[in-house]
Amino acid sequence: MKKISNRLIGVMLIILIVLLVIFSYSFYKVYYVPSSEEKPKIKIAIDKNIPPYSYYNEKGNLVGFHIDLLNAMEKYTPYSFVYVPMEWKDVENSLKTGYVDAIMGIVPTKERNKSFDFTNPYTNLNFVVFRNKNAPNIEDIGALANHKIVVVSEDITEIKLREYMNETGINFTLIEVPASAIAMKYVDIGYADYFIQEEKTGIFLISSQNLKNVIPTEAKLFSLPIAIAVRKGEWDLLSAFNDALKKLKDSGEYADIYQKWFLPSQKPAGFNYALIAIGIISALTAVLGVEYFRSWKREKKSEKRIINLMQFSRVLLEKMPVGIMYISDGNCQYMNPEGIKILGYGHKEINETGIVETLIKGGEIRLKAKNGEEKWLLAKKIYYG
Repeated sequence: MKKISNRLIGVMLIILIVLLVIFSYSFYKVYYVPSSEEKPKIKIAIDKNIPPYSYYNEKGNLVGFHIDLLNAMEKYTPYSFVYVPMEWKDVENSLKTGYVDAIMGIVPTKERNKSFDFTNPYTNLNFVVFRNKNAPNIEDIGALANHKIVVVSEDITEIKLREYMNETGINFTLIEVPASAIAMKYVDIGYADYFIQEEKTGIFLISSQNLKNVIPTEAKLFSLPIAIAVRKGEWDLLSAFNDALKKLKDSGEYADIYQKWFLPSQKPAGFNYALIAIGIISALTAVLGVEYFRSWKREKKSEKRIINLMQFSRVLLEKMPVGIMYISDGNCQYMNPEGIKILGYGHKEINETGIVETLIKGGEIRLKAKNGEEKWLLAKKIYYG
């Protein structure tokens, strides 16, 4: 009996060990989340010369809007991102040959659609003409004829200029360079007359390189969406990028990154100043409200004083240089004059357009004003009551 009992005990132990291994492995498969070092790595080509989107700072670190955006996106994907900085002229070939898996910050075109698939656009680039201060001011692209124009090789601006020449027969003298910083230097020293550049990048370069002879013109040529490109058929990777971008926008992280890199450089700093102003108004209203309440107790004249306070607060709202809208139960109840000026709608008729629902989502929003003009706005929500 003793031998049988020992044998049974041994069999039971073996069974228990097997079960322990099986359940441990199942638990590992269900609950284990790989670290970034264990995730599959994908290489992303990045233009290293396009501030403030992606560039090397004075410490030699790769920084910019695109870097922060990708860093934030990575945690929402099953991949680990490896950045491959390079000259812009090399990015498309690097993706076609398989050297990288994606390109960050590229404009979709018909030609590029033959080789690549693109994510949903995540922002727009606004292109303007920068000129040497001694070159004539211009208002449209046709006025560039018979002038020397510097372009970045393989950049969308070069593509657009060559398309324009083919369509109109107007000839430009194009000087190709590998990077925007070099192009701006050419304009500064007078080697070229004009340079078409994304507005934020151009202003950043003028400031960072202390370019005394380069100024922007009033010629705003075109606005183009940018996205992330992958090779044709890479549906899993494309879906991961799109899901990550959506989660960033839904969480408000995208708006924070956008504000960090772009809004501080704007003059006036629209929504930055708006938030400060709203805070000041709120504080003043609270202080004045307390004072009026004390006066009511002392002088029994609260009604008149409260009316005065409400009128004072309304005057402040009416004079604000940014659009302010009060929304209740999904409808606009009030909109200040600046908001009416921006959108063209009164606070009652805007409820019939669907714009209110779009603004409630917050973040960077593309809207069509009443006059048909398309505008990009950054909407911020402040909950009241």
